[in-house]
Amino acid sequence: RHSPEAHSVAVGMLATVILVPTVISMALSDGRVRELTLKMLDTFTSIFLAVLWFNTFNQALETFDVADMFPYATELFTVIQVVVLYAIASAIAWVFRNDDMRLTTFCSCGAHFIAFAGIGASAEWQSAVADKVGTNFDELAVFTFVLIVAGFLGIMFLINYFAVRKQDDAKKYHSAIEELQLDIVGLVLSFVITQAIRHTLTGNYPAMHLLQVDGGMANDPTHDKPKAWQRNFMLGWAFLLIVLAAFLLPILND
Repeated sequence: RHSPEAHSVAVGMLATVILVPTVISMALSDGRVRELTLKMLDTFTSIFLAVLWFNTFNQALETFDVADMFPYATELFTVIQVVVLYAIASAIAWVFRNDDMRLTTFCSCGAHFIAFAGIGASAEWQSAVADKVGTNFDELAVFTFVLIVAGFLGIMFLINYFAVRKQDDAKKYHSAIEELQLDIVGLVLSFVITQAIRHTLTGNYPAMHLLQVDGGMANDPTHDKPKAWQRNFMLGWAFLLIVLAAFLLPILND
């Protein structure tokens, strides 16, 4: 029987021998290929660091038994984390507002940190809301929570605009902050909407890491394996979003 570690080693060797030299060659080339490769590396690094921070924060909550401090302690601390990270990002972006390279790079990385923190906080609260209201109104509650998340992010962004951003007219600074905020909104709202749909289909709030822990869903006694029509619905939902993006993005760009 093959161990999971063997697969990890095989993937690592493949990446080292084939992918790494290929990416380096692309990054050192000239023209558009180099630009796109550097953007890909920037995004990859940002997501990797954000995932590390996300797992570190969650482990800290478990290590210090935050959930036992008082009711909804975990949920509260996850929200505080989002607000604090956004405040730190806004402050550093303000310091870098006259340095385009530092500003753009930091906002690109910071957006993923805040977004992953927002996803973690949203998952905790959306799950708690679904459990609190019971089985009669849980579907309505998880979709209502999507609007609550959108409102919370909107209020946080408005406070930043009137308290900080309004004091400076630099277009590059405003553009970087708006891209940061759009990344946060896109990642967090797409997550809570997807979780709401999955909850409605299965009747249970889905775990975030269900397919990555202990062999996946088959080994989780608290969750039933999705039926074929449920998987097909999610596949159709994904195709619908792709089609909408293909038609709407050019229109929005104009």
